[in-house]
Amino acid sequence: MTTKTLSMPSGLAYFTFQASLSNTTYLFSFNWLTRFSYYAVSMYDGTGTAVFQGRGLHPNMDLLDGLQLGIGKLYLDGTQATVANLGVDNTLTWEY
Repeated sequence: MTTKTLSMPSGLAYFTFQASLSNTTYLFSFNWLTRFSYYAVSMYDGTGTAVFQGRGLHPNMDLLDGLQLGIGKLYLDGTQATVANLGVDNTLTWEY
């Protein structure tokens, strides 16, 4: 099993970053939902096509669950993410 930690900035309510998973580069978009107190995550492939949009970022919940992409699991490891603690008290982990 391969495990990779994806770096995320703390202190930002909205940000995007790119990461390579299974030799494919994906764009991730994070949006803090103030009303519900969690991040909504969207993932796009190299052509800009949405792989998924608006999935909630919660500890130990696989963002790729049910998508049958064959690229493993992607989940938040650690405490519930907030704008202040994202990337500090938790990590976005990919397992393949």
